[in-house]
Amino acid sequence: MRAAGWRVLVFDRVDGRHADLGPGSEDLDAVREVLGRMGRLRVPGGVRVPALAERFAGHLGPGDFELLAGDTLLHTDTHPHNLLVEHATGRAYVVDWARPATGPAWVDAAYTAVRLMECDQPPDAALAWLATVPAWQEADPDAVRAFVDAVCRHWTAAAGERNAEWSNGCYRQLVAPVPTLPGRAGTA
Repeated sequence: MRAAGWRVLVFDRVDGRHADLGPGSEDLDAVREVLGRMGRLRVPGGVRVPALAERFAGHLGPGDFELLAGDTLLHTDTHPHNLLVEHATGRAYVVDWARPATGPAWVDAAYTAVRLMECDQPPDAALAWLATVPAWQEADPDAVRAFVDAVCRHWTAAAGERNAEWSNGCYRQLVAPVPTLPGRAGTA
């Protein structure tokens, strides 16, 4: 944040642990709740945060830029090490905002559902959890398709088709669930 010519960085301490996103985890309610709080975040005036669509500009189809527009402040990296669960309260917090963006409120929930699959949640369980996130319930299916297509194109370009196959399979679950995901063999 910038104020009166100064750049300000604020820290707080959370006495907690990294969230467990695996099967049987008791942390998923707290993660859903923090995503709900995050879905109400807006960028303060005068602060420039890139749009999610800008990040994926080279991977978007015609008309997709507009579908990924939104004014919600997004984290975009909700893996277990960026989710802390406070010991005393069980409340979840999101840390390490290194890749913020603005976009639709449902995007962080979508990223988190993919993280659930990466943490060995079966796709149907991850999608059932995702269906309980209010922002996801309001997601435009065309916008979700644009997001999934852009992310898959991005990962394929970055890692190669073979190495991106498993991750892309997780993302594709968000638009067209399939019974099983491809094996992780050959992933980087």
